[in-house]
Amino acid sequence: MDGMEVLRKLREWFFKPIIVLSVRNSEFDIINALDNGANDYLTKPFMTGELLARMRAAIRFGENKTVEPVFAFVL
Repeated sequence: MDGMEVLRKLREWFFKPIIVLSVRNSEFDIINALDNGANDYLTKPFMTGELLARMRAAIRFGENKTVEPVFAFVL
């Protein structure tokens, strides 16, 4: 199973932020990962401080907030 398939299967039940760390740095690979459920993508080698900042951002925006419905139908 490749990483994209793992990502797709994870997104079937896992709703927390996912940051992909990869040596692949082509635009196609990055777009593919983001379109398949990744919240962020970081290519190796990376700076530790940048990874930590991206993790903080993912946690900040991935916090479980009460979601109000966009549409409500009352009968």
